[in-house]
Order: sequence, then C-alpha cells, then structure tokens
Amino acid sequence: MTTAEHREAAKRAELRIAHEHLSSEMTVVTLSGEADVYSAPRLREVLRDVIEHGRHRILVEMSAVEMLDSTALGVLVGALKRTRAQDGFVGIVGATERILKSFRISGLIKVFPIYGCLSEAEEKLPHLAAVRTGRSAGTNPVDHAAGLRIRHEHSPSGLTVVTVAGDADAHTSRQLRAALVALIDDGHVQLLIDMKDMSISDGSGFGALVGALKRTRALGGYMGVVAPSRKVLHVFRATGLTKVLPIYGSLAEAEEKLPAFIANMPPPGAGSATTNRQSA
Repeated sequence: MTTAEHREAAKRAELRIAHEHLSSEMTVVTLSGEADVYSAPRLREVLRDVIEHGRHRILVEMSAVEMLDSTALGVLVGALKRTRAQDGFVGIVGATERILKSFRISGLIKVFPIYGCLSEAEEKLPHLAAVRTGRSAGTNPVDHAAGLRIRHEHSPSGLTVVTVAGDADAHTSRQLRAALVALIDDGHVQLLIDMKDMSISDGSGFGALVGALKRTRALGGYMGVVAPSRKVLHVFRATGLTKVLPIYGSLAEAEEKLPAFIANMPPPGAGSATTNRQSA
C-alpha cells in the first residue's frame, strides 16, 4: 500500500465515539464519522467495554454517521446479542435515510428498535423516559435517580476527556468514582476532567478525584481538570491540590500545555514530590 493509500485508509478510519451514562443501566453511545471496516474494531471495543461494565440498555445515536458498512453492522449485531443475553437491548437513534437503507437491505430493520430522535426513544422506552423526566423536572441532585451525567470520549492520541455534569456529593460521588476507576482499570490513564457543568458539595467529590489522580500517577499516567468553578478552585487551593493537579481554563489550553506538563512529570511513585507547573 502506498503512502497516499495509507493516508486515505486512516482518513476513512476516523470515527468519533462518545458515550454518556444516563442512569445505572441506560447508556447513549454517540457516533460521528464513518463506521466501516477500518473503524469497526474500535467501535467493537467501546461497545464491549460498555456492556462488560453492566450497561445492557444502549442507544446508538447515529445522526452524524456518514457511512455504515457490513463490518460495522456486524459489530452492532454482536452488541445486540450480548445485551439481549442480559435482558437488555441496543436501539438505533437518529439514523439518516442513507444509513437506514443499510438496515433495510440487511433485514436488520426488523431486529433493531429504530427511533428518529432521543425524544421518541424517551416516549417509547419507559425506563429512559422516567430517568430523563426526573432530571428535566429539576430533581434534587442528591437523589440517586438524578445522579451525575458522565460522558467520556477517547482521542486517537490516547487522551480521555471525561465530562461531568451535576453535583458530586456523598451520594453521587460513588458514581463518579466508579466511572473513573473503570476507565483507569481499562488502561485509560491520561484523563482530563471537564468540570464546567460540575459542582462539588462535600469532601466525597474531591475524594473521588484524588483517588483517580493517585491511580493514574501510580500507572505512569496523569489527570488534569478543566474549567472548575471559582468555589471548586478555591477548595483546590485551600487543600493544596493545585500543587499536584494540573488545572486549565479550557480544553484548548489543556491541549496546548499538557505536553510540557507531561515532560516534567516525575516517575511513578514520586507523587509526594510532584509539583504542578501549571499556574492555577
């Protein structure tokens, strides 16, 4: 294969995958780009990871999918079989007419539940409707049903951006801790926590972040936070976390300054001597 062909293959392999846990059971996996023979292995890996962590009710949001070939369809069928074995399902949301054609030709239109949008899925899936209605009605964030909205996206460079929305308190911080531990245990040890829509009510939320920081450092990785509120930043400063936790005002700033931070990181095990070269 020539260099130009390699570039073209790499370009076709570009598929952005993000997923958001709407509850302890329901997960929305959002795809953007081309789902084909090149990107199918990564899609398979993400879906397998979601299912193996007990998420057996999955909606695959495909409104931004430009192409879907038989290999990627096979990945979706495999995920469907795995979830059904656990009394779950995989539903398809927002697929364009071009993508739906693949489901019709293959006969899979009769196998997968298909929804035009998430609101339609809300209406037809009682479990999802209950979860989202509770949140939109202003449910107290301390309520387990409301929880945190945690979404993460893996970049080709190995960086994982974890976006957290809601209030991390004594109840919901367990959800945050479990999500971060699962990512780290799966080998994702380069984490950025996007906190622009996150608040922390008590020490439990900070404890979840510190625990994840220690785990990543022990494995030679790192963890940084992005756009914390003034209140959260004040606690970071008061507790000395700004000395060990890189803090950035935006994702763009993090991308610009992370290489220098990583280059100056101490080896695993030298956490107590770690100093943050980022200005808070």
